[in-house]
Amino acid sequence: SGSSGAIVKPQLPPMTVVSRLLVAEKALPHNAFTDAVHIAVATTHNIHFLATWNFAHLANSHTKPRIEQICRNAGYTPPRIDTPEVILEVLSHVWRI
Repeated sequence: SGSSGAIVKPQLPPMTVVSRLLVAEKALPHNAFTDAVHIAVATTHNIHFLATWNFAHLANSHTKPRIEQICRNAGYTPPRIDTPEVILEVLSHVWRI
């Protein structure tokens, strides 16, 4: 009965890891964990855009570079985080709307 006695830690889902990293590495404050989860879901599911009106934690020039770097360091391509208008403007150039 070959039990080695080793403790196996369960592996966390990637979105949990990324959301925790965003808070642990201070891209977002603890009270913005829900925002971190939104970013992590988009990031780990390869969603290209995250539309938001949240200027406090997401769509601002102070937090976006840090968020993007943490996602890249975790091995993912971060989504483009912007307001719906900015995203529609970007897409209109891509789709020639």
